[in-house]
Parts: sequence; structure tokens; C-alpha cells
Amino acid sequence: FIQDPSSIFPILEKLKADQSLYVRKSVANNLNDISKDHPAKVLELAKRWSGHSAHTDWILKRGLRTLLKQGRPEALELFGFRNGQELHLKEPHFSSKEIGWEQELSWDLHIQNPTNTSQQLRLEYKMHFKRKNGSNTKVFQIGEYAMQPKGVLELSRRHLFKELSTRKHQSGTHSIEILLNGISRHQHRFELLAKK
Repeated sequence: FIQDPSSIFPILEKLKADQSLYVRKSVANNLNDISKDHPAKVLELAKRWSGHSAHTDWILKRGLRTLLKQGRPEALELFGFRNGQELHLKEPHFSSKEIGWEQELSWDLHIQNPTNTSQQLRLEYKMHFKRKNGSNTKVFQIGEYAMQPKGVLELSRRHLFKELSTRKHQSGTHSIEILLNGISRHQHRFELLAKK
């Protein structure tokens, strides 16, 4: 199935508008798993399913979550998120360039839609975590917003560097990127100080 998931699609086709939330979640999770190895096939199916019903659109939004976090333009456009370069991001203000152990990094965002048309905004940040052997990244969604013509969005966010069983922090240089509709628009580097 990992090499060739085509035999699964007819089953998902029959369940794409199922009344059961449990079934819809299962269909969405199945699509998300397939998208990691066969993104083009899932995108092709999503284009056919899009607009079929509210249930199906819900499945697609959940089922394409990995492709959305990857900033795949075809996935973003399915949900109305056009080129993020059309929106203006004022240089964000970050709380510090040095973060103590289990403290937080906070920042303020000011985003403007300079156009005369409404714009859909998917706002995320990508954290580049230092690891013992290199680094790894994780995308965190802030939210989705309807930007009115000449409209402005202002908000504040924070990221707490707390030890988790699934994430062990390493001191050293980290960085954060601000993503507008999957496009990196600003990067901030900072130091996570050693644990005392």
C-alpha cells in the first residue's frame, strides 16, 4: 500500500461524504498518510473532491494538513490561500535574542493587505530546533484569517521552551521563520541558553 495506494482510493471514494465523524477522520488520516509518499496522487484526488460537500471539504482540510504545513502551493490554493507575497508583513518585534531555559520567546505581528480585494491568510511559524546532531524543524499554525481590502491584522504570540517527553531542547542557536501562505517572510535567530 505504501508503494501503490491506488487500491485504497475506491474505498475512500465511497466514504468521502460519510455522516459519521469517526469515519471522516479515518478517511482524512488515510489521505494524510498517503500524501507523505504520494503527494501528487492525493492532490489530484483533492481537486476532484473539492466542493463536493461540507463533509468532504472537512476531510480534505484535515487530510492535506501535511501538504499545507509543507507550503505546497497546489494544496494552499485549494483552500483559497494565494501567493503570500501579496500581503505586507511589517518587520516583527521579538522579545529577545537570548532565551533562558524553560522561558518563552514572544513576538508581535503586523500584517496588511495592500490590495483592493479580500485575501485569505494562513499564518504559521517554523521553528528550527538545534539538536545534538544538526537540527530539525516543526511548523506551528497560528491561524487562518480573512483579510479585508486594505485590512490590517495585529496579534502577539509566544513559544515556550519547555521540556517535553517528545522534545528535548539543546542549548545553542535556534531560529524562527514567519510563514504567510506557506512562504517564509521573516527569520529571527536567537540563542537558547544552557540549563543551569
